[in-house]
Amino acid sequence: MIQNGNAYEDGFTDATKPWFELWKNRNAETEAAAKRFTTREGIVWQYVDGVRDRERISPDAWNTDWVSVSRPTNGRIQMELLYDYRKNLEEYPRWQAYFREHQPPTLILGGRNDPIFSVQGAMAYQRDLRDVEFHLLDSGHFALEDCGYEIGQHVVSFLERVLVREPRAVMESPVPVRSIV
Repeated sequence: MIQNGNAYEDGFTDATKPWFELWKNRNAETEAAAKRFTTREGIVWQYVDGVRDRERISPDAWNTDWVSVSRPTNGRIQMELLYDYRKNLEEYPRWQAYFREHQPPTLILGGRNDPIFSVQGAMAYQRDLRDVEFHLLDSGHFALEDCGYEIGQHVVSFLERVLVREPRAVMESPVPVRSIV
């Protein structure tokens, strides 16, 4: 099950251009541009951009994140994590090879209005997987925040079908995935 996750470079939106600039040439200027994601406004944006109804998103979500991120020294830690995320891209070919070789039944869930990971990135899984089910909901990056019930229904339905059809496929260890977003 993949929920707002990425395994293909074409899955990134224009909003992530500062990340690529940071990864290519880390300096004060590229760090400053990437810090947008760790400001209070940037955190709120990640929660509410693309959602169907902002009122369904509890402010507790972004306020809790903001309290954590704004602690002394945490800004530096967040920048290190964001910089480290570039290593995920180095793993993409390995993940894609795993998909091609093992063909795990896969459920893709996410927000079709996600400002960070694109619909094209979600659809890219079809390049390597034959048995893939998509549910791209009318939501943004944190689709669980406003579509949690719908996502839960899709997960239960998927597991009921897959466990009956291929119980061993669910029990095999997946390739480890690293993510900060």
